[in-house]
Parts: sequence; C-alpha cells; structure tokens
Amino acid sequence: MIGKTLSHFKIIAKLGEGGMGEVYLAEDTKLDRKVAIKVLPTEMASDPELLARFDREAKAVAALNHPNIVTVHSVEEAAGIHFFTMELVEGETLGRLIPPEGMPIEKFLDLALPVADALAEAHEQGITHRDLKPGNIMVDQKGRAKILDFGLAKLWRSTSALEASQLPTEDAMTQEGMILGTCAYMSPEQAQGQTVYPPSDVFSLGIVLYEMATGSRPFHGDNKLSILTALIRDTPEPISDSSPALPPELSEIVARCLRKDPAKRYANASGLKEDLERLQAEYQTTLASLEEARTEQGRLAQEVHVLAAEIESLEARTAAARTREAVGNAIVSSSGYAEAQQKLKGIRSSIRERNKLLQYYQYERRPVAGDAVFDVQIETFAADPRTAIDEVLAEFPER
Repeated sequence: MIGKTLSHFKIIAKLGEGGMGEVYLAEDTKLDRKVAIKVLPTEMASDPELLARFDREAKAVAALNHPNIVTVHSVEEAAGIHFFTMELVEGETLGRLIPPEGMPIEKFLDLALPVADALAEAHEQGITHRDLKPGNIMVDQKGRAKILDFGLAKLWRSTSALEASQLPTEDAMTQEGMILGTCAYMSPEQAQGQTVYPPSDVFSLGIVLYEMATGSRPFHGDNKLSILTALIRDTPEPISDSSPALPPELSEIVARCLRKDPAKRYANASGLKEDLERLQAEYQTTLASLEEARTEQGRLAQEVHVLAAEIESLEARTAAARTREAVGNAIVSSSGYAEAQQKLKGIRSSIRERNKLLQYYQYERRPVAGDAVFDVQIETFAADPRTAIDEVLAEFPER
C-alpha cells in the first residue's frame, strides 16, 4: 500500500493494524493535508449487509462534532478497496502515558473529563463506542485527549439487539459474532454476548479510569477466558486502597462505573462527567485553600524571621556592650590609664569639644551596676575602634 494512491489520498506510511484493518498515514492531495486512513478488512468489504450497515453507522458518527472525538472525514471506495478517512492525531495513545504507579489527580482529571464529555456527547446522539480502551484514546502534542474508532461504533437507538456485536474489531474475540471488543476492557454483558448500550461503555471507561488512577487493570487473568471470568465475577480492589493519595470520591465514582448490574451504573456518560466535574471543582477549592494556607504560613515565617533578626541583634548588642565593658576595665587597670585620664580631662575642659562629641554620638552613657548592658553603636565600634575605646574611657570615673 505504501506509495499507492486511493482516490486523491496518497499513502505515505503505515501507522498500525488490528482486527478492523490497517491504518495508514496519507496525504489528501486535494486539500493538501495529512489524514489517517483505515482500510476495511476484505471479509467485511465483501459482505453487502455488513458494508451497508458500516456505511450507515460511519456516516452517523461522522456527524458528531466534539473536540475530543477524532473526526471521520469520509467513507470512500477506490480500486475495489473500501476505507474511511479521519483526522490525523499526532501524539501518543493513553496506554503509553499511564505510569506504573498511576496518574496524579491533576493529570487524571485533565484527561478523564474530556473523554467522559466526548462519550456523553456520543451517547446523547444514540451512539455507543463498544471498544473503549487506552489504545483507542490518543493524547495529542498539546495534551488533549481524543477518542478513536467512533467510525465503527454502534447506533444503539436504531438497530436491533440481534445486530449487536457483528463488526470485528481490534484484539476482538468473535465467536459467531457474539463477543465484540478488547476482552480486558469489556463490560460483563459484553463478555457474555448480550446487548451493548451506554452503561456498557461506562463500564469500559471505568476500567480505563481505574488503570489511569492506579497504573494497573482492575480485572486480571492468565488468558482471555480467565479475564472474562473475572469481569463477570470479581469485584476489584478499591482505588482508595492502592492509591490512598487520590480523593476517596474518585474511588466511589469508578466503583459505580464497575458495578456488575448495568442498572446500578451511570445510565450514560453524562452522569459520570457531572460527578467528575464536581470532583474537579472540590479539588480546585481545596487547592485554593491550601494556597491561602501557604501564603499565611509564608507571612508567619517572615514574621518569625524578623523576630529572630531582632533577637539576634539584641544579643549582638548585649555581647558588644559586655566586650566594650571588658575592654574599658582592662584599660582602667593598665599603666596607661593615668595618661588616658589626662587626655579625657583635656577634652572635658573644653565645653565646645564636649558638646561636639555629644552631638556626634547623640547619647550620654553612665555605667550600670551589675551586669551592665549599654546602648552600643556596633557599626561605630567596628569601623573606628580608637574612637570606640575613647568612648569606653568616658564611661569610667577617675580613680
């Protein structure tokens, strides 16, 4: 197929393949744009009834207009090959983006809400997907989620239960057309070949949400049969047990999606979307409260810092005062004390000089009995020790 041209679509490269056919990257030579093309398998194209129903359903889904649904552009036939064209999404499948430990709540909601909204729109139009799984959800380079393969979904409002599950799909089990879908993501009724309708999609999306939250699937088995048995019989471990950091409300929402009885699930994806929106609003409110708390904590921390600086300054001033007192005592007891006293007498003898000193240092000190603490100008002491010593001498009387 590579290098061939189907109608006005030039095949460039193969993107993937599955039970529904092969997907190619192609260039629309008329509109000068890249598109994705899915070529239908030969067994479907050769059955007029299946082909007519596919054409009818694909056209209905192509009418869906939602930013999180990959757009189906057209259903085509060229050179006997039946195919449909769709929007090309450049990015990764959701399955490749889920970390082993699951997603944080912000990332989870950023992806889960648009997917639920897209599925709700499809259900509103009477369309079920029937094969929801991480591999059918693309996340583009801007982080936007888009559901794939709606072109092969089911018009459940306009077709009979007998027609359900006839179209083969990627990774499908198709025993006489009774079971359709990827077994690990099927609903219990789908696994038993019963009618598939919106609550079935809700169950499948619940499995996807569980995997997004925890990093693992809720139902396990060594083979397809054991997985189907687990889907029908087992109750998965609550999300809150394996991922306690996530809101407990999320665990309850997903648990409702995974109830065995379809009547006890959300009737369609709209209810699921509304609960996820409520959860997001509550989470954002909690974040705002936390931010306020952090701001208040920062303010209090700043106040503590200021108080600590004041205490440190007081301690430094006290230490400096004690140091100056010790220096003064040492000088008083030294042989040069008498000479220093004479110098001080000379300064004191001049009122003009004395007033000049007082005006410069702006204070007049007296020694205090006991453990004296002086109002010391630390900067002066550090910058001009000689003047500081002279000041110390002035504090002590003559012998």
